[in-house]
Amino acid sequence: MTQLTQNPTHPQLVLAAERPFSSLRFDWMVTISAIWFIFGLYLDGWAHNNLGGLESFFTPWHAVFYSGFGAVTAVHGWQVWQNWRQGHGWKTAVPAGYTLSLLGIAIFAAGGVGDLACHTVFGIEENIAALFSPTHLTLIAGMVLIVTGPIRALGQRRGNPQGWVALFPMLLSLTFLLSLLTFITQFAYFPANPWLATSVSRVGFTGQASQILGVLTSVFHSALLMGLLLPVVRRWRVPFGTVTLILSVNILLMSWMLDDYTGVPALVLAGLIGDGLLLGMGVGGGKRPFAFHLFAFLLPAILYALFLLTLTNTGRVWWVIHLITGIPIFTGCTGLLLSYLVLPPPSLQTKN
Repeated sequence: MTQLTQNPTHPQLVLAAERPFSSLRFDWMVTISAIWFIFGLYLDGWAHNNLGGLESFFTPWHAVFYSGFGAVTAVHGWQVWQNWRQGHGWKTAVPAGYTLSLLGIAIFAAGGVGDLACHTVFGIEENIAALFSPTHLTLIAGMVLIVTGPIRALGQRRGNPQGWVALFPMLLSLTFLLSLLTFITQFAYFPANPWLATSVSRVGFTGQASQILGVLTSVFHSALLMGLLLPVVRRWRVPFGTVTLILSVNILLMSWMLDDYTGVPALVLAGLIGDGLLLGMGVGGGKRPFAFHLFAFLLPAILYALFLLTLTNTGRVWWVIHLITGIPIFTGCTGLLLSYLVLPPPSLQTKN
């Protein structure tokens, strides 16, 4: 039996052992503030990639970025305070699914202080060193915990939510998560660094080295995308437009930051085809395993086939046809293998 306790300041009785479920309104508030947060990150990345010569921590780009952090912090703090006013103790005032978000806020704040100190002592990092500095990795780790709150909250909520209104905060949260991962690994983002393109081959990576990098980055990008998308597709029946949203927002952010829009049409079209596959094959909610695994193969294979076709038609490739046609098959197999981790065959599933 759950014990009832009484807050001395607020006399109404509350369930002391239970956290309140987050409201859809709060999920939307977190999502809207996270848009500001993610935009600030990519704005700062755009400045570093396109302006150069940034020698100070105190820049307009950092101001937008860190004010976005202030916005998401304020939204979380407001909800905790509201729940406390309704009678919850401080330990149970955090909505279900958002405890790790508060941890992320603390991690990000510590990373921000450390980043200021490192810039003061060691100067501004450049190129890949800027992505992999310990303080920047700390900031990204904090952001991951913060922006994924709506995903955790929806997973703990009762019922079977459907439709754009109920699922949009979770889907945009998933898009933010993918965009954080592609941001920190932008050097391996195949649509912006196609190693079969003649423009890329001129930077000094030619021959077998460029081909190895191309294969590895294509598989890496496919694994990121499908590793995030497949668990959501298995858990919920997502609305039409989900794949288009995730691919379009991510490729637009990355293309804007890196100033290369070559992959936008192909990835948007791949998103529309992916949504058609989900709808036509009835994939979602853990049903129809064969269709689920087939979708996991087809989406990355179609995505890369369209992208490579775009590059081929613009005359920007130097790889042989055998390697070009093999990339979609290889990336499709990457998605297929991941799908068996998300939804194992019956013979490998644990029986209770």
